[in-house]
Amino acid sequence: MNRLLKQAAAAALTAVLLASLCLSASAAWFPDAEDHWAREAIYEAVEQGWLNGFEDGTMRPDEPVTGAQAAVLLCRILDATYVEPQSDEWYAAARANGLAMGFLDSWDKLDAPLSRLRALRMLCEAFQLYRPKADTSILDAYSDTYGLTANERSALAGLVDAGFAQGSGGELMLTSKLTRAEFCTLLQRVMKNSAVSSGETVDGWSGERLWIGAKPGAVTLRNVKADTVIVRTQGLESLTIEDCEIGTLILAQKGDVTVPANAADTIRVGTCTGTVNVGEEPSEEDEPGRFTALEVTGSWRTVDCRAVPAEVRVTGSHSEVRLRYGADRVWVGGESDRLISGGEVGSLEILGKDAVISGEGPYDSVTLRAPGATLPEEQANVTENIDYGLRDTTVELIHPSILPVGNALRVEAVVHGAPAITCRATWIAGGVSESAFVDLGEQQSFVRVEVFTYTADMATVKDYTFRLDYTTPYGEAQTVEAKISQQLENHDPSYYDDQIARQVIAKITDVYSGDYTLEWALEHDYSPEEKEIFVNHMGYSSETSYLVWISKSVQRVNIFTGSRGSWKLIRTCIVGTGAPSSPTPSGVFKVTGRQEGWYTNNYTVKPVVRFKGGGYAFHSRLYWPGTEKLKDASIGFPVSHGCVRMYDEDVQWIYDYIPTNTTVVSY
Repeated sequence: MNRLLKQAAAAALTAVLLASLCLSASAAWFPDAEDHWAREAIYEAVEQGWLNGFEDGTMRPDEPVTGAQAAVLLCRILDATYVEPQSDEWYAAARANGLAMGFLDSWDKLDAPLSRLRALRMLCEAFQLYRPKADTSILDAYSDTYGLTANERSALAGLVDAGFAQGSGGELMLTSKLTRAEFCTLLQRVMKNSAVSSGETVDGWSGERLWIGAKPGAVTLRNVKADTVIVRTQGLESLTIEDCEIGTLILAQKGDVTVPANAADTIRVGTCTGTVNVGEEPSEEDEPGRFTALEVTGSWRTVDCRAVPAEVRVTGSHSEVRLRYGADRVWVGGESDRLISGGEVGSLEILGKDAVISGEGPYDSVTLRAPGATLPEEQANVTENIDYGLRDTTVELIHPSILPVGNALRVEAVVHGAPAITCRATWIAGGVSESAFVDLGEQQSFVRVEVFTYTADMATVKDYTFRLDYTTPYGEAQTVEAKISQQLENHDPSYYDDQIARQVIAKITDVYSGDYTLEWALEHDYSPEEKEIFVNHMGYSSETSYLVWISKSVQRVNIFTGSRGSWKLIRTCIVGTGAPSSPTPSGVFKVTGRQEGWYTNNYTVKPVVRFKGGGYAFHSRLYWPGTEKLKDASIGFPVSHGCVRMYDEDVQWIYDYIPTNTTVVSY
């Protein structure tokens, strides 16, 4: 019975995808999908009955898709249930069948999120989306495609060329994680106007792409009109093609198969195992059949062609292609491919490394575009046009041995022995890279200029790398680079001390700008470091081991111990200096004496430590005469007649410990 998923199945296939990624639930409305960009696809899947969502009623379309989830989906769509699982994992069957079909590798971590690159490779391999004539230079527009293997570049070039993979901001975002919704979107692009059949017979189908699923057996195609038919059957017994019009027939089956030469305009041999025979052996009276093109995109394949293709294009590696009757034009682009021709080949172009060419031939002309080819000894008309890329290229970085302080750094990268190719040039400095495509035929010198902001703790060694990246037409990824560790001269530490001191001095003033409240004073003060920098940089000295600074702007008395240039802050006190009408004078004075208190008819203050000739003093707040009751508790703002009011414990400390002749700075 033919179970064919028809053209309208794009939404249903989306449902298959999401159903494989979610747990069942009874909810029919998903709050996290309502405003999602993939809402239409999600709800179409729900309506088809394929998708229910998670048990908590969510869809989670923005969660990353894992390798296991993607593998289960792909096996489900392609009906890949042939290989028995070898473990108890919930995705064990998908792993086994994915390995057999070639879209999984043995080292894949299926319980981890998929990167965009790995997801694209899986789709390309599962649905055989390789395009042998795709120009890999199309990837040069994307900054994250360098360093890929030849197979990765081939796969991505085909996907980009077909419009299945799209970039953003000059990148394909290959290392980013792929969400379920994004994987769904990729699949929709692939499955547009397409169908998958898991039956043995397809009769009367018409469309763009038809996949024959992975279940084993004999397959018959009858009255099929398709741009592309892909046979993914695992354990194919036979393939019969009757009255079909097929543009490209892709054989990615497991098992030997024979197809007539007129089965399709292009016969492509993709991933999997087994010998593919194209055409029947003609009788002595008949000429061999002819067809348009034979393509081999799979690796380790064996192809025996008993007809004459106009073109042969081999892009897979380690494959053997036997042309019984030759061909008009042949390209060999994989690594270590073997070509055996029993008939005349018009032109042969070798684009893959280490190709082995043999057979009776002859080969009218041979063009070598990759190294390592083995040709028949008698072969003439060989033209070597090999792009060796950066093989003989070196890079030299010219820079000062030590960069004098304050100078801009100029590093020049000089390229020697470069061919006239376009490649990617990258500067890497401090872990930050800047890349651009350059034409080495026009430019061999590249200059980087950097201006530094000097700080006391800046690194005095900075690493620079200049790198050239190029991928040859035969898939060799090449990198040439030069590295330096640039020494930077820095200012003497005193330079930064002076800078900081100047900043501190510019900040400190003797002008009060508060709101005449204690709260303002409690919230405003200079830091201990700033206070020490100020008195030391100003060069204040004292005849004793103490120094007192009255800071009028923030209403503090700061007490230091030490000596000139090395004063250390030991005590800070909230005070009240002279009111605007009777300000505390600014200047440098000395402690001139002390007494137990001042006693008047209006107030009492005690103790008293005099400075500036004795006319000014540190003393307590005002008490009622002869009592312990405060008459005026004001402090923290300019309020006195010129003296410095203090809390009792603070002025008592000065009275007890600060000697006569100690310097007093009022500022």
